[in-house]
Amino acid sequence: MSGFVRRSSPAVKPAKNRMNRRAFSVLALGAGASTLMPGGHPSAAPGRVSAFVDFSSPVACRSMNGFLNSIRYPNPPSERIRPLQPKLWRSNDLRQYEAIQSWGAKFEGPLSDGWGYPLNGNWKPPYENVAAWEAFVRRIAELSRGKEICWDIWNEPDTGGSWRGSRELFFATWIRAAKVLKETLGPDTKVGGPSVSSFQPAFFEAFLSSCLRARCEVNFLCWHELEPWSDIALVEKNVRYARAAYVENGRFHALKLNEIHVNEYVGEVDQYRPAELLAFLFYLERGGADYAARSCWGIHCEDNSIDGLIDPRTQEPRAPWWVHAYYAAGWERRVRAGSDFGHVVLIGQALPAGANRVQVLVGYYGHEGATAQGLPVVVRLSGLSSVAKSRRVGIEALRIPDAGARTIGTLPVAYHKTLDVLDDQVSLELENIGLHEVYAIRIEEA
Repeated sequence: MSGFVRRSSPAVKPAKNRMNRRAFSVLALGAGASTLMPGGHPSAAPGRVSAFVDFSSPVACRSMNGFLNSIRYPNPPSERIRPLQPKLWRSNDLRQYEAIQSWGAKFEGPLSDGWGYPLNGNWKPPYENVAAWEAFVRRIAELSRGKEICWDIWNEPDTGGSWRGSRELFFATWIRAAKVLKETLGPDTKVGGPSVSSFQPAFFEAFLSSCLRARCEVNFLCWHELEPWSDIALVEKNVRYARAAYVENGRFHALKLNEIHVNEYVGEVDQYRPAELLAFLFYLERGGADYAARSCWGIHCEDNSIDGLIDPRTQEPRAPWWVHAYYAAGWERRVRAGSDFGHVVLIGQALPAGANRVQVLVGYYGHEGATAQGLPVVVRLSGLSSVAKSRRVGIEALRIPDAGARTIGTLPVAYHKTLDVLDDQVSLELENIGLHEVYAIRIEEA
């Protein structure tokens, strides 16, 4: 996670002056490719997309809002973070623990950040000095006593920048740390892994089997979903596969494996794109992940920008901040929604009309299968009596553009009409949702 530079995707040149992620330092503590499963989506964009939201059909889900480092509270201030309602924060700085807890998020600590990585230089393999590794783990555990932490023991051990040595040596290193953490902090301490850089069933199988043999628990399975050259929809398949093959598999019952954390999502090429973010949130939800955390790239891991969501100097929001905020406002009232083209994703939320609430997020994301630069989308909103009581409703769509690193203080209005409600539904046509864009739809009593 910190201390080394990510490999760039084929579509992106390496970032210049890229900063390493903060180390999980004793000083700070003392101060307090995706597995390509078959896709089910058309390979070319249609001439027009049909979509729906049914406000009378609730869906249980968990929020996938989570973040990675990029804060030194009170910078940025809580008013930029609270609207995001984070559920997980992956941080290597225990001084942020109280703030993260106050926002309602779980604290996930990457232990390996404090030990260091090969890319940092002068790396000392923990398997060559097991006593020193155990002493380090015990010291960090003691400093965290009384805090509820999910321990992510080693970040991306499948990459050369993070680990050098055999897979078996990694397993032994991980198991030793997990046992020390539980011996020091108690049996209820949560430990997870293997936190690999992509979805890798063969790695998971070998890792979990090794832990079984060692009689060592793995309380959450975690990996990263970052690759931009494959369809984001694969995330749903990956999570579902992992739950069936590992979490619900009786063979691994002794591990007390209960949760799935996709503890980094959104690749470098997509970090500012609103529709790609919406797609990750949509497919993570549908897959049934327990927790997830947005990734950070380059300087945004260190500049107090909430992983690039805001400008660190002005603290004004960028496009993805709006997506995370509108998404957070309605996740507890999620309803059934979808489209006939996999690259157009919708998230519906049965929030009462008015008060500037957003009931629908609809986005058109790219990568494999998205060929048109813009698409007309017809959206049928049914079950309207669940959110509005009048026979006429005002519909307004705010455009969240693909604006790169530019900040967006006010969203432009792309659609505004008053429609008659017939049979508890209305239909609206969004004439041209641009590639990578999201529209936020509001419903008002007319």
